[in-house]
Amino acid sequence: MTDSEYIHICLEGHFNLAYELMSANAKHQLFAVSKLIMELSSLYRISPLYLQPHSQVCPGSHFPWNQLVIFPADMYH
Repeated sequence: MTDSEYIHICLEGHFNLAYELMSANAKHQLFAVSKLIMELSSLYRISPLYLQPHSQVCPGSHFPWNQLVIFPADMYH
C-alpha cells in the first residue's frame, strides 16, 4: 500500500494476547518493531505516541500497546 501521509508497519503472528501469554518470537518481534518505530520517529520527527491501529479490530483488543512503544527518555519500555 502506498500512502504518503502514513508509515505502515505490519507484524506477522498472533498478537491479540496479553503480553505475558505471547510466544518468545512474538515478544522479539515487538521489541524489534519498537526499535524501528523509534528510528523512524527520530528520522521523520514524529512522536511515537502517534501510533494508530490499522482498524477497530486489527491488531485486536488485547494488543500490548504499552509493550510496543519505547519512550525516548530511557529508550526502553
